[in-house]
Amino acid sequence: MSNAGEAIYSILSGDTDVAAIVSARIYPEPRPQGKALPNISYQEVSCPRVQVHSGPAGTAYPRYQINYWADTYTGAKALAEKGRIALDGYSGTAGGVTVQAILLEDEGDIPTDTTQTQRERTYGVRQDFIVWHRETFT
Repeated sequence: MSNAGEAIYSILSGDTDVAAIVSARIYPEPRPQGKALPNISYQEVSCPRVQVHSGPAGTAYPRYQINYWADTYTGAKALAEKGRIALDGYSGTAGGVTVQAILLEDEGDIPTDTTQTQRERTYGVRQDFIVWHRETFT
């Protein structure tokens, strides 16, 4: 598991447009149930690492899924757009992690649970990012 989640959290929570919508409601998976909407959850899906003949090269490129949740479809889409703008193409240091590049690879809607009443229904949009970053190893 890489430490890129710390960078994801730092970038999203530090972005004024994202924070204006979700405040500090950004959670690693599993997303706590019953929390106010809108909110964001994220999880590491996979974490390949660059290898050279002598061993690890100190670079990882994990895939992170970012989930944007709201009580309306348009709200989830609007939040996802703010998240995309904050993350896609980012490079620099965030959360103590040296990020070489964050690149959007895929996105789509999260199926809605239609057994819920309209009042209970939650809408979601997911984005998958590849987070190229440096890591230490011993």
